[in-house]
Amino acid sequence: MLRNLYQRFKRIGLQRRIMIYVTLGLVIFTALFAWVAQQAVQQSTEFVYHERLLVARTIARQMDNPPAHMQEEIEETALLIPSMFSVSDSADTAHMLRALRDHWLQLHSSETLGTIILTDAQRKIVWIEPRRDDLLGAYLTQFQPPEPNHQASSLTVSNGAVLEPLTSTAIVYTVPIHTDTYSGFLVGLVEQSYLASELQSALALNEVGYQLELIDRAGLVVASYPVSKKALGSPHLVLVEELWQKNEAGVRMHNSANGGHVIAFAPLAQLPWGVVVEQNMDAALLLPRAVQTWFIGGGLFALLGGLVLAWITTRRVVHPVNALIHASQQIAHGDLDYQINISGEGEVGVLARSFNDMRLELKQSRQEIARWNEELEARVEQRTRELTALVESSQALTATLNLDALFRILMHKTHQVFPAAESAALFLFERESETLTVRASFGLDISACAQIRFRRGEGIAGHVFEADMYALLPTCEEVRASQLNLSVSNRLHFRRAIGEREIQSALGVPLEAKGARLGALMLYNFTRETTFSENDVPLLQGLANQAAAANGREAIRLARELQPTVMVMDLTMPELDGLEATRVIKQSQPRIQLLALTMHESDEYFFRVLQAGASGYVLKRAAASDLIAAVRAVARGEVFLYPAVAKKLVADYLDRAHLSGEQAAQDTYLGLTPREREILTLIAEGLSNREIADRLVLSLSTVQTHYAHIMEKLNLHNRAELIKYAIRRGLIEVET
Repeated sequence: MLRNLYQRFKRIGLQRRIMIYVTLGLVIFTALFAWVAQQAVQQSTEFVYHERLLVARTIARQMDNPPAHMQEEIEETALLIPSMFSVSDSADTAHMLRALRDHWLQLHSSETLGTIILTDAQRKIVWIEPRRDDLLGAYLTQFQPPEPNHQASSLTVSNGAVLEPLTSTAIVYTVPIHTDTYSGFLVGLVEQSYLASELQSALALNEVGYQLELIDRAGLVVASYPVSKKALGSPHLVLVEELWQKNEAGVRMHNSANGGHVIAFAPLAQLPWGVVVEQNMDAALLLPRAVQTWFIGGGLFALLGGLVLAWITTRRVVHPVNALIHASQQIAHGDLDYQINISGEGEVGVLARSFNDMRLELKQSRQEIARWNEELEARVEQRTRELTALVESSQALTATLNLDALFRILMHKTHQVFPAAESAALFLFERESETLTVRASFGLDISACAQIRFRRGEGIAGHVFEADMYALLPTCEEVRASQLNLSVSNRLHFRRAIGEREIQSALGVPLEAKGARLGALMLYNFTRETTFSENDVPLLQGLANQAAAANGREAIRLARELQPTVMVMDLTMPELDGLEATRVIKQSQPRIQLLALTMHESDEYFFRVLQAGASGYVLKRAAASDLIAAVRAVARGEVFLYPAVAKKLVADYLDRAHLSGEQAAQDTYLGLTPREREILTLIAEGLSNREIADRLVLSLSTVQTHYAHIMEKLNLHNRAELIKYAIRRGLIEVET
């Protein structure tokens, strides 16, 4: 059944479907709106009840003030009497009473809360304030005070007059006076009329329909506002009796013949009375009921208005939407030239124009993708040519023992890898003449090149040799500025060598070894600027350092003669195997980075190669894909590990990680300074000394000094051993 309803729903038109969605949404919104309205009305009602409770508590606190103030006045006055009545002479007693009155008036310049009376032991009035001469000598007979020798004060509540002509005394506060010369009572009286005035001044809220009562435990009305002319009994006692027993404030509902009322009650702290605040329920709940009415009316209006608006809007949207659907179908079939003929400033018009912009961008993107595919194919072809040339150069160079033939092969492969280089020259340094001479070249006049003798720092090649770092000159102005120091003869021969052409850009890398610099490899372009970039430097450096030999003994000889930066060493060679040759070359010339090329993948070969001092390990079956990356990494001073053998290195590290506590305590890593530990980690991550110096803002010599200290403290001999140590220590992670 549900499936049939769903199928029928899918056949409904767009306008009716939107109306169903809108109706469901409005119903849900209305339900949510009703819930919010209910919560708002409830909170508003609770706020009204809380407000009435605050009124009752405020009045209760204010009604507690008279007894508290009376207590303070009586106790302050009682403290003065012993010092004033220190003699028994009646004349002096009268004098002391005047002094007491003067002192009282000085302390209480404002009107007091009630009447204060001083009596003797027989309750005869000897002093009264406010002064009443007609009451002097009268007796207080309507209350029972404590014994004269009793020192504690007392507070009592009276239901009638204690002293005529006082008609309705409400509070009586008594302090016994007992000295060596005088005994009696100090009595404070607060009349019910005074309490009624306090109740009236507490909150004059008659304008909003408040009825206030001050009742005692028996339900008698002590005071009320407005003043009630009815009986003294309060009908509210039964409503608040439970709260009074718990000594709590609260709100109760009260229904009477005149309608419902809200009753708020709060007990007094000083007296056994309570404050009742009563208000008509219609007046009290005026705001919550108004909020409820507004929510109901607003919700119904929003529901009906939303339905009408949705019906009108959907009718105006359906037609242009159908046009957009047709246009999208055309474009989906590949017709990117289809024109969308919809105008307007509304949402549908904006959607139509956006859709048309997307069509144009898609058409443009398709054209760009086609162009990118062509460029990508060209780049892949270029990288393939570079990789092939580098692999072939490595294989060719390891197959010859003739140094001149080696240089010719190097020039040929350099031309293949860098087709944008219109000429190249390999300069070697002659120690007898202290000059750089051209040993091999292409694109230059050979006879003129043979006459060139560059001094240290002369020209681009001399600068590369002297600074022992690459030089990238992308503009003609930079090339011209670097050639200003050429001698007259060298300028003449160099002009003849390049054929009177103007060099537009140049790139040179050094050939260097520990303790000696061998020369420089230079590339030139004569037709356009910015031919070379930073990305070409590692590849050119790798080509310049292709000095891997045909056998082990020749490798050692060529390494000593050429002092290359990187050597690719085949481990399977006659006379002296590549492993032993690697160890000999690394011990005698530690700055040369050795890259092992082998067909073996066993653990034995892998660890023996690293122990011999190699900085990388490449399998011959993977040379076509990994050799360029390996040469570049080793040339930068990093370590290249073939993924399969890297896993074995991790396994070896995990086996070695279970050191005993005594061995761990003796680890020499703790002897490194914080800076040496930081540099150790960066070296292990594959950064060269120059990169470390740039990152840590240090000089190259400082980094080299730290590196020497690290190797000495850890008893290591090459970067390969340092990498293994860092892995065992957990300073770096090996990706496989």
